[in-house]
Amino acid sequence: MSLPLEIVLCMGSSCFSRGNVANLEAIRRHLAEREVPFEVSLRGHLCEGRCNEGPHVLVDGRLHGRVTPAGARALLERVLAERGAA
Repeated sequence: MSLPLEIVLCMGSSCFSRGNVANLEAIRRHLAEREVPFEVSLRGHLCEGRCNEGPHVLVDGRLHGRVTPAGARALLERVLAERGAA
């Protein structure tokens, strides 16, 4: 059994206003369109403390900055492929 995929979006005011609300919707939509063979934990977090590099998305413990909705989908595809779910 695979470990859950953990996705955490910074929802501090800077990341939220810079686009993490759109990234959240893009990630939800992308996951709904895919059959993912493992559990996915999707949650928000308040401020990663790197506001000038936001919006941030943390995937399996790796922080990604300046994420766009298209970038969020590409990031998910890469992670899913690495886990053999592509």
